[in-house]
Amino acid sequence: MTVVCVDSPILIYALSRRNSSIDERLVRDAADFLAWLDSQGAEVLVPSIVIGEVLCGVTRDDEREEFHSLTNEFMTAPYDVPAALKFSRLFGRGASSKQAEVKAIRDSGVAATSRDGLKADLMIIATALAHNASILYTHDEEMIRLANGLIDARDFVKEDFPRRLPFPHDE
Repeated sequence: MTVVCVDSPILIYALSRRNSSIDERLVRDAADFLAWLDSQGAEVLVPSIVIGEVLCGVTRDDEREEFHSLTNEFMTAPYDVPAALKFSRLFGRGASSKQAEVKAIRDSGVAATSRDGLKADLMIIATALAHNASILYTHDEEMIRLANGLIDARDFVKEDFPRRLPFPHDE
């Protein structure tokens, strides 16, 4: 069975049926994508860090329901000792080409790349690697760049999966 890891944007979109501020197409595509993964028999891995990121955008009233939905529908993976070791090798100050790339991103001062965001992304990648995921799906180009050479990382929107047609709006 293929183990695939999903990043928070996919789950945030899929759970955002009630949030009108998110692009309706992304909400529909995320739900269709997760259904497609299920139909393909993929084991969907959700790192605990992703669960935390997703729940940050959920109201206190919906938190319990969303938590149970995530933990019952998907295989959850803790940020554990093997993941921490992989993270330390990625974020540390060694001489590997990936560490040099991470250091360049970390030192770039780009506003979109906060140090905490970089750490969270690397922890998610490390968790996927520690739990033997073969693909990491996201909708975050920087995450894809960080994962390059470590794990097959793809933008879920660019994948070829069956999509529902939007319901025509009354005009």
